[in-house]
Amino acid sequence: MSKYYFSSESVTSGHPDKICDLIADSILDAALAQDPKAHMAVEATIKDDTIFIYGEAGTTAVIDYAAIAKKVLKDIGYPEEYNVILKVNKQSAEINSAVGHQEYSAGDQGIMFGFASDETKSYMPFAIDCAHMLAKRLEQVRRENPTLLGPDGKTQVTVEYDNGELKRIETIVVSTQHSKDIT
Repeated sequence: MSKYYFSSESVTSGHPDKICDLIADSILDAALAQDPKAHMAVEATIKDDTIFIYGEAGTTAVIDYAAIAKKVLKDIGYPEEYNVILKVNKQSAEINSAVGHQEYSAGDQGIMFGFASDETKSYMPFAIDCAHMLAKRLEQVRRENPTLLGPDGKTQVTVEYDNGELKRIETIVVSTQHSKDIT
């Protein structure tokens, strides 16, 4: 018998990881809207009331990075009172030319993990499918009750396998910001 446990997590729109991804995606969208040949390597991090936006931009687009970041936060449900520290340099000519003449190009960054599975209708492994469903529901409850829950939330599901066969849910963890009134 080979028993093992597998955990997956999913985060809501107000989780710092999701916020930073959305800020970077929105900056890229703004660049591409003005310059379809833009090359952007821009990232974001957030800590307390400060957003750090940094990287390289190879574009003719004029981008208001701070306004984009603050709009993302407002749309999620956070106030716009954030400091933005910006360190985006012009992309070097060497990097720009290396990726500029190819129909498809890829940089050197990426972390990927995943596989298709027949455990669910979505073809996702059961643990991540379940974690995504819980996070989606948590997000829905927050939007229906904005004074009760905050935007930041995370779900984690651990399942048990035995000889490669899904046996049971071992643990479910749901973590979310909430009003002080419900503790």
